[in-house]
Amino acid sequence: MITRYDHRSVELQDEHTEQAWSAYRQSDMPEILDGYHKAVVLAALMRTGVLQRLREGRTDLGDLLGTLDPYFGEKLLRWLSTAGYTRRVEGGYAPTEAGAALLSDTALAQLSFYIEAYGPVTQRIEDLLRGTAHYGRDIQRDGAALGRSCNILFDLYHIDVVLEAFARRSATCALDLGCGAGGFLIEAARRDQQFHGIGLDISEGAIAEASKRAVEAGVAERVSFHVADAFDAATWPAACTRADALFAAGVLHEHFRQGEDAVIEILNRFAAAWSGGLKSIILGEPELYYDRQDNDSDLDLVHILTLQGFPRRHNGWLDLFPRSDLACRAVYSRRNAGPRFAFYDLVPRGLEGTE
Repeated sequence: MITRYDHRSVELQDEHTEQAWSAYRQSDMPEILDGYHKAVVLAALMRTGVLQRLREGRTDLGDLLGTLDPYFGEKLLRWLSTAGYTRRVEGGYAPTEAGAALLSDTALAQLSFYIEAYGPVTQRIEDLLRGTAHYGRDIQRDGAALGRSCNILFDLYHIDVVLEAFARRSATCALDLGCGAGGFLIEAARRDQQFHGIGLDISEGAIAEASKRAVEAGVAERVSFHVADAFDAATWPAACTRADALFAAGVLHEHFRQGEDAVIEILNRFAAAWSGGLKSIILGEPELYYDRQDNDSDLDLVHILTLQGFPRRHNGWLDLFPRSDLACRAVYSRRNAGPRFAFYDLVPRGLEGTE
């Protein structure tokens, strides 16, 4: 039986409304809203374990969702198919090629960095703007999520650069200043059986976590962790005298909030801590180009909101070092891969020509 519909279609035309909608289409707003919703949906699926199960190759809907609400779970996976990230398969969903790229270590680490670590801050921009809440007192970034995402990105893109810098100075024992949960030293020790390290951090919780992870990784005999102020050599334990290289990654640029002299003062403390057994100070810092590539403007935003001093390009650091007691012998970086970072090989002034 064929059903016939006897009706007339009436399509209205209005130049004013058509121009208004055309202007909306030409704005960035459709992409802004689309990107926002994709980010929050992916973050929810990441936190609930769905993305990890997709990474593992599971496709059965019940297996993917577990105890999660089946209605919302299935509808969100279906919604992602409209963006080309998932596809329907028998019994559930699987990632497409584009979806598999979203499930990469780099993509998920970046998602965690901006949504989990800095989400508690960006969600309260209005409060910061109105002055009804203040960062550091009422609002905090998620330090644990920040550490996890930074460790993943550092291991993927920067650790080889640092180890190359150490090797060029024949350094085999690094003192990591502000080591957090010990990710760098543990991974470096796993990769190089000759590598030793001492990690310092002011957080007792971070040091406890680092010590536990070192045992789990089987490198506890070659790396140790201690509670101390990375910027005050007077608090450093005796074990630090074994180090032949000082290493600090991403810890100095935040002090630019207090002005360049505050950073120079810390550099001078590092110079004063130099001893006869040291071969190099390796300082790693993110670079900011103030453009829209590789989340550069997003990194700028979270630094604004958390009252951090802004990362600068390496030319800015090279202009700063001559005002300190340290001189730069070399700059190491990875070209066209990973978050923009530069590593500076520093020695006390007057020792620039030494190897």
